[in-house]
Amino acid sequence: MFHVEGTNKNGGVSIGIGKHLKGSKVETNLQNTLVMDIIGLSEPLRVI
Repeated sequence: MFHVEGTNKNGGVSIGIGKHLKGSKVETNLQNTLVMDIIGLSEPLRVI
C-alpha cells in the first residue's frame, strides 16, 4: 500500500497493489497525485 498526503477531502491518495507484484513510487511535485511503476505483469505498467 502506498499513500501520499494531500489536500483533497480524503487527505490524500492511496494505491494498493497485489502481493505478487512489485511497485515503485515515482517522485512528482503535483498535489494529490501518486505515480507508481508496477512490475510483475506481462509488461511494465505506470499508474497515475
